[in-house]
Amino acid sequence: MKKQGIYNVTGFQARMINSVSDLFYLWKAIKEYRSISSAIKVMTELYALRKVIAGYRIYRIVKANGRYYWTMHLPGFPSSALTNHVSGEMNRISPVHSKNNRLSVLFLGITKKCPLQCLHCYEWDALNRKDTLSLPDLKKIVSTFQETGVSHIQLGGGEPMTRFEEMVELIKDIKPGADIWISTCGFNLSEEKALILKKAGLTGVAISLDHFEAGLHNAFRGHPKAFDWAMTATENCRKAGLITCWSICVTREFISRENLFQYALAAKRNKVTYIQLFEPMQAGRYSGKDVRLTETQVKILEDFYLELNTSPKYRDFPLAVYLGVYQRRIGCLGSGNRYVYVDTDGNIQSCPFCRTDKKMEVNEHPAGELLQWISNERCSQRIFS
Repeated sequence: MKKQGIYNVTGFQARMINSVSDLFYLWKAIKEYRSISSAIKVMTELYALRKVIAGYRIYRIVKANGRYYWTMHLPGFPSSALTNHVSGEMNRISPVHSKNNRLSVLFLGITKKCPLQCLHCYEWDALNRKDTLSLPDLKKIVSTFQETGVSHIQLGGGEPMTRFEEMVELIKDIKPGADIWISTCGFNLSEEKALILKKAGLTGVAISLDHFEAGLHNAFRGHPKAFDWAMTATENCRKAGLITCWSICVTREFISRENLFQYALAAKRNKVTYIQLFEPMQAGRYSGKDVRLTETQVKILEDFYLELNTSPKYRDFPLAVYLGVYQRRIGCLGSGNRYVYVDTDGNIQSCPFCRTDKKMEVNEHPAGELLQWISNERCSQRIFS
């Protein structure tokens, strides 16, 4: 019987998918460079970079809605979005003939409104103030960055579900060629709304869950219903056929091997596809606070990431996504390198945690000028540069 839904592909099938995608992009490289030797050289470097970024041989893939995913931040295979992304990565190694994307990911804050009072909120200074971006403003921002070829668009806030109807219209307006995700606490995410989002074109949902124990998550998020919202949203999104991710800010108080694997087990039980690991940053409500992980704690997190993604005994568990691992290996991904954040006032930023007091409104400038400006600002956190 053919397996349905969203699930992990391992073993022989995963090796076959890897081989097919490798051949497809080798053929793409040959077309780009019009030389077999040049194509092989570039693809060899690209595969080496992929191994450095991931930190392990990729043998486990997620199948969802007819496509295969190596990580939540890359579009699925096969798709024009992933082809555009690979062309952009090839161009970093050696210039290609076709138009390519410099930027891979756009994270856009669509609202300041949120029912929570999270301890780590990076939008704390703007939280629950009046929204300044209209739906046409948001559409124009997305269009500007789609011109650069972005292959992954993530909508956040605040809490994007507080602006549900306009968010649906925004998602419908996004041109083909990019996977679309939202970041949410799960607020008001009913099964009906999950189905509406899926029909509009949403790929997946990153749901914030900062502890597997309800009381501790609720305390961290500042609301007695936060845990229930997250769990209900997880089930509703899964039923709607959306890829699901649990995002966790891994604090000093939480981090231990036991807690991390308990969290992974809870994610497995709830049929979550990905676990996204964030380190606490001195930004927003955490500004000026001693929250950064120690070297020992970072090592625990990296070991968990590698073990969960490589050990055969965890083959049926969600895949872990940990940007800190990638950025410590290849440098900051933000500041217009592969990623930018547009805040809830429409200003371009390096990322949600690295803000500048200078203002550069996206809708007042062309994409090239914006990316050049933000690349000169660099990362204010200074831990991945």
